Amino acid sequence: MVSTETWNTGVCMRTELCGCDYATRPVISGMTNQKLTASSNSYVDLVCIVQEPLIRYIKWYTSNTDITSHSTGLVRGANGVKQSTLRLNYTSDADVLNTYDCNRFESSLWCFKTFICRALYGNNKTEADGIKSAVVKVRYDYPSRQSRPTVKFLSSTVVGIVWQKLQLNEFQKPVISYAIVYQNGKQSVTLSALSLSLVITGLKIYTSYNITIKAVSIVGDGKWSQPMNFRTDSTIPTGFPTSIRAEALTSQSIRVTWQAPTSGINGPFLGYRVFCRSGSDRRESTATPQQASHTFSGLRKWTVYNFTVFIHNDKGDGPINGYVAKRTFEDAPGQPQSFQVTVLNSTGVQLDWALPIETNGIIKGFKLRYEKNGNTSEMDLPGNTTLTYVLTGLDKCTLYSFRMLAYTIKDGILTASKQKATAEDGK
Repeated sequence: MVSTETWNTGVCMRTELCGCDYATRPVISGMTNQKLTASSNSYVDLVCIVQEPLIRYIKWYTSNTDITSHSTGLVRGANGVKQSTLRLNYTSDADVLNTYDCNRFESSLWCFKTFICRALYGNNKTEADGIKSAVVKVRYDYPSRQSRPTVKFLSSTVVGIVWQKLQLNEFQKPVISYAIVYQNGKQSVTLSALSLSLVITGLKIYTSYNITIKAVSIVGDGKWSQPMNFRTDSTIPTGFPTSIRAEALTSQSIRVTWQAPTSGINGPFLGYRVFCRSGSDRRESTATPQQASHTFSGLRKWTVYNFTVFIHNDKGDGPINGYVAKRTFEDAPGQPQSFQVTVLNSTGVQLDWALPIETNGIIKGFKLRYEKNGNTSEMDLPGNTTLTYVLTGLDKCTLYSFRMLAYTIKDGILTASKQKATAEDGK
């Protein structure tokens, strides 16, 4: 403040100076948030405007780093207006992703970086400096959801798949790889962006699988595709039933049992084929996948049969895993053959015969039945090697009828009756 005063007879000028710790904080205008496009030759300008004539410096900072050298510096305008411009050029995705603060919002990745304009009265920072910040944002979109892959070819252990190349929008970056998961999530593979097909080997025969795929860019992973489901082809079975056993039930029936295979069906399980054979006598039957036994009836008595069981699917029959042998039970034998009676004298006859055609077991012996005048006698002839017998002690000059049977565990069928009369006395 300047004022005039008198002292004695003279006129004097009095000057008073007033001061404060710092000047009024300058107001900064401009500095609006900007969106930087992630493409070559793209840039944004941040403009810092100060209407304070005493300001001597405008400086720029980001993350406490002085970047003023990248700006236009302080530019003086009309009416004491001063400003500075900071041009931010897009350089590379790696630079943005490494130096910006990036966060995912749904299908986009937004990267933020704060820049500060500082208006200073002197070269050093003070509390009187004007400060204003602006945020530069860069948007990236993650890769779109990959379309479901399709099967190009398929076998029992190999599948070939193909998929479509993604079409990019303005915020998406080129695909750098594809991630594929198969074998129901247990196996994965990564392929370059140039690949649009894959051949997967070593799959299990007649097995259901699903495959999903996603695209990957420098921004990150896209969403998994919808699963593509398929089942490998069937092939000839390699498995077989185990624990095959045969049990004789009667003299003409045998039951075969088995356990189901635990692997190697290699296709839709259509059931079992059960075989039975003895020489030229061959028989076959089928069983459902739920069955574990089958009974063969009408077999020959006291006969050894060989049995086997194998599985079959839509491609054919599985391998034979050996045979099991079993004999039917014994039963009553057939008639002795060539039964003859020869009169020797007045009290004796000779009987001759042959073994039955159908022994139906082990012949333990023969039974002779002879009758006179309604009275029947029976004689047991054990053994099966002597096929002749002389019967004595008969009445002379008497008519007899003779019949014979063979026996095993059961008596067989009697022969037809043979009638003979003993000779007269002395003849």
